[in-house]
Amino acid sequence: MWNLILADDEPIIVHGLQKIINWEQLGIHIVATCNDGASALELLIQHKPDLAILDINMPGKTGLEILEGLHAAHVDTKVIFISGYRQFEYALGAMQLGAVNLLLKPVNRDDLLSSVRKCLPIPDVQPEINVTDLPIIPPSVEMLSTYLPVLYAVTSPVPSSSVERRLMDFAVANEIESWHQAEHIDIQVYDTTAPICLLFKNCTADQLAPQLAALAEHIKTRTGNQLLFLIGAQAQDVTQVPDKVGELETRKGLFYFDGWLNGPVLSLEKPLFKTESSGEELRAQREKVLDACLQLNPAHFQTEYAAYCASACAVCNGNVQEAQMRLLTLYSSVVQQVENYGKDEHHTDTAPLLAQASACKTYGQLVQLTETHLKLFLCAAREKYSSSDKTDALRALNYINEHYSEPLTLDTMASHFHMNSSYFSSYFKKNTGKNFKEYLISVRLQHALQLLVSTDMHNYEIADAVGFNDIRSFTDQFQKAYNKTPQAYRKELRQEV
Repeated sequence: MWNLILADDEPIIVHGLQKIINWEQLGIHIVATCNDGASALELLIQHKPDLAILDINMPGKTGLEILEGLHAAHVDTKVIFISGYRQFEYALGAMQLGAVNLLLKPVNRDDLLSSVRKCLPIPDVQPEINVTDLPIIPPSVEMLSTYLPVLYAVTSPVPSSSVERRLMDFAVANEIESWHQAEHIDIQVYDTTAPICLLFKNCTADQLAPQLAALAEHIKTRTGNQLLFLIGAQAQDVTQVPDKVGELETRKGLFYFDGWLNGPVLSLEKPLFKTESSGEELRAQREKVLDACLQLNPAHFQTEYAAYCASACAVCNGNVQEAQMRLLTLYSSVVQQVENYGKDEHHTDTAPLLAQASACKTYGQLVQLTETHLKLFLCAAREKYSSSDKTDALRALNYINEHYSEPLTLDTMASHFHMNSSYFSSYFKKNTGKNFKEYLISVRLQHALQLLVSTDMHNYEIADAVGFNDIRSFTDQFQKAYNKTPQAYRKELRQEV
């Protein structure tokens, strides 16, 4: 069993270091903790631990003075320093006196483990620690304080790799460190995952919001990176901090919608989105997009599509998967209207787009991806559909798309368009490339796909909802089209998400 001492002038950081790694699992025992440099040196000389993790700038004695004291007392403890100060003199002095490493706050768990492994032969496997597992500070004068948790993330430009993200986080963290010292604001790093969580002491969301907005502007000017801050609910004492941070962590999906929010500072206590929208309003906006597609009007489509995306953003309220499904559903609906126009080898299976959508890092990327696919279809349709005859065929397709769940037959369609059944059948096949029955089945199956992915409806419920007479005919047609059962298809798509 290896012995370890932890020291930092911020109690919450000491407790965070205790829990960020499962030390006991690694064969490491924490023999003591403290919050000042003088006490740290006394404990180090007393216990002579194998390893010490120390803040380099504590009251009483600095980290460098502690190292000098250890050398004078002939104590061979290996030391890892942590600091919010990126000063060359500190780092150089620490390394000259034998420090193993100097880690910048907020401390990354993997970086800390790597530094510990340079000192001790510890196992490689270590489970992740959830933010809610972090400890609470024991009752003390700290109980008189209030804490306001704030998540922040670098949202633009989006880091393209984990290395780039870490570099950005380091730069931002140091700007925040310098800012709060200059402004005399009490701030603590609570967790070290991305997005990073900060705790502001004794302030409200209204007091903090303008300062965070100014900080975001400052960082954008200095680094070129955009921050998004998300303010949570105030903890009345430190014992409530883990729960309040946990509540905030559940809203991480909001960072996905950067650029579509009332940013750069958001508060969970206030409306988050520029517009409020209901599900009914979103469905109405979706119909406007479909109408624009039927008119083959690119400018009209652009306007209605932008409005739909804004409404979808508000309805989803930070739910990333729902946003993906909203745009996927729109894409599928438009494809059904233009799938027979343009390219001869067009496939309407939504699985490829779903895979691409799940890889988007922001809602803006998702909107652009879906828009690109939709414009390709509209362009193909405009090139092929120019005559009034084909426009009438487009009207027939649109009617099927709107009434697919009803008991449509060749006779009812012919009657609606004032044709006899034989002529309508020939007319439909000539202008769409499919006979009426084939097209109706394909439309129903596309809607079935949407329900399979976006709902937990039973197969018989889906069959009835999209217009099949019974579950047997639905299953037979689905297997014929996709070479698998509806249940297998649902499982496969959800795994890709």
